[in-house]
Amino acid sequence: MQCNDPKCPHHGHLKVRGNVLTGTVKSAKAPKTVSVERILVKYVPKYERYKKTKSRVYAHNPDCIAAKEGDFVTIGETRKLSKTKSFVVLKIEKKADAETHVATAIPEAKNIKKEKVEEKTGKKKHKENAEKTEEAREEKGLHEKKDSKNEKNAKKEKK
Repeated sequence: MQCNDPKCPHHGHLKVRGNVLTGTVKSAKAPKTVSVERILVKYVPKYERYKKTKSRVYAHNPDCIAAKEGDFVTIGETRKLSKTKSFVVLKIEKKADAETHVATAIPEAKNIKKEKVEEKTGKKKHKENAEKTEEAREEKGLHEKKDSKNEKNAKKEKK
């Protein structure tokens, strides 16, 4: 796909020099801009352990590449393109799953994901069983009404 973007490294006049990094696109809401998050692992000698840190870099997203949220991309350093952008997306290494796109596009998708997790962990079945036992108790008349705090205090005073 040919694009007319002068800031495109493939079809424009933009030279890539310096660092070439990889990361995951976390936000693609701004026009022709993506926020790429990199996870860095650093060794802390005092504790003899590793620490994970995150770094977000803003990069230019040409029309011919059109990276979306969740994509794993390669970005290259260039001259300053704007106040915050000095990187450009070179290529998409790995496309995002369909679930990732659905989760970011539809707010109801969060509930769908939650239901899937509940099914896997068995929490949904536990809730259903609790509801069935509650209904059975009500039918048999074993269900006791929960006293309010005021009624409990009145009972204590009588004793």
